[in-house]
Amino acid sequence: MSILDEIFGTAPGAETEMISLFKEDNVYGGIFEKAQLISDIRAMKLKHPAQLQHMKRLFENCMLKRKLTRQPVVTHEDGEAVIWCRFAFGNSTDNLRIANINGMFEFINGYALGNIIVTKSFADLLRTAAGEI
Repeated sequence: MSILDEIFGTAPGAETEMISLFKEDNVYGGIFEKAQLISDIRAMKLKHPAQLQHMKRLFENCMLKRKLTRQPVVTHEDGEAVIWCRFAFGNSTDNLRIANINGMFEFINGYALGNIIVTKSFADLLRTAAGEI
């Protein structure tokens, strides 16, 4: 089993096998390209560093299997596409503004539909994309 299969998989009971989120490691296509993901995150850090915290919280919420209170919504703000999503937990919500980098809407929507299960952190995703793990 590859590290990406261990990190990301499909919903329990789904009829498909666990597959990688990265196109380079997935015969079915994947969602992200490793080099493009790293490039997009580096650009985001320079332009909107606070969005990195939102991206990190997105993965934390997914790891904790929190439910989205609505489908993700793409809007255009300051000339850029962003994804708004809201997680519910207890009596609280976590409203996140995520940069719509290549594949991110597909990832969030896949999670919302129960097709993607996240078991590792955003940092682990980046380390995998960079070839460090």
